[in-house]
Amino acid sequence: MIILVFRHSGMTHISHALFAIQFPTREGRPEPVTNLRGVPYTSNGIFLLWDPPDETNGVIIGYQIDYKPIESIAAQPGADQPSILLRDDARRNYLLSGLKPNTKYRVQVRPRTSIGLSTSPAIIELTTNLTLAPSKPTFTVTQRGQTFFNVSFDPTIMTIPGSVYYVQYKENDQDDQTTTFKKSYTVSNDRTILVNSLEPGKTYTTILIAGDGIASETKSDPQMVSTRNKDRAPRVIESPWFIGIIVSVIVLIIVFAIVCGIMRRKGGKYSVQDKEMLHGPSGYGDSDGKFSEYYRAPSDASMKHSRASLQNGDDRDSMAEFNDEKDRSRFTEDGSFIGQYGRDDKRHTYLVKYDESDGFAN
Repeated sequence: MIILVFRHSGMTHISHALFAIQFPTREGRPEPVTNLRGVPYTSNGIFLLWDPPDETNGVIIGYQIDYKPIESIAAQPGADQPSILLRDDARRNYLLSGLKPNTKYRVQVRPRTSIGLSTSPAIIELTTNLTLAPSKPTFTVTQRGQTFFNVSFDPTIMTIPGSVYYVQYKENDQDDQTTTFKKSYTVSNDRTILVNSLEPGKTYTTILIAGDGIASETKSDPQMVSTRNKDRAPRVIESPWFIGIIVSVIVLIIVFAIVCGIMRRKGGKYSVQDKEMLHGPSGYGDSDGKFSEYYRAPSDASMKHSRASLQNGDDRDSMAEFNDEKDRSRFTEDGSFIGQYGRDDKRHTYLVKYDESDGFAN
């Protein structure tokens, strides 16, 4: 509540408000709901709709619905039926079911706060329809588990909807004649029915029943619904950690193969200096008589020894040493071969001994 304080001067003049005082008051009973209306639903139901009260006088915590039959205008209303309590403050509709066909009913709806119900209810009077069998319903399975599944349906798509619904089901075995159907609980305002206490990995014949709440019932086409199997132990090869290890090993093998290929291609292509540092100097030639890739020049001592041997040698022509006087015409003064391809096709092979100590031939 808000109180405004004004300054009054004279008989007629009132100044502007000086200040306002605001303080809460105790919660009270709400006013009646507004725009209450109803629609006959099949032969034994009434669908109610309403709007919240204009003045709530607190916080609305729910609604209460009461109804009774009226046999005739002159007759007194019949006994009150058990009250229906709705604890959802946002609820704005409800389906009354299980009523008598072609019967007039007086219905009242009252909102509730923590203090109590509204002092006066909103009231309407409606007559139910004649008896009509509901149309054939349809349903879908919206969720399933190891021991349950949900059956969902939409009454608004039916030409003549039912006022009550339930599910019949049985296990789909070989002998269908000996197995009786089980029945789920009945719903009026809900559009989903939970079928539970089932066996894992089994298939059930499922039928949705739409009824008028009195005698007429219509069955849907049967459907085969299977529950889920029990969870099996996870296979090692499907485990994320095992897959990660396999991928890592494959990557390592690929990297190792690439490195080995690079090293093999690079092998043998190192410098002679690196080779000598690795194996050490081996003279001017290898052990098999082949020359090394390079060698150092002979030392001064070896050079002097070579000159001395040349000075002490014979001045005669080398042809005389080999006692080949008759073939002397085949050589020039400097000892080189001439007429290699002349008249005489004979070839002479000379062995030259290689002295590894000083690197000169003798």
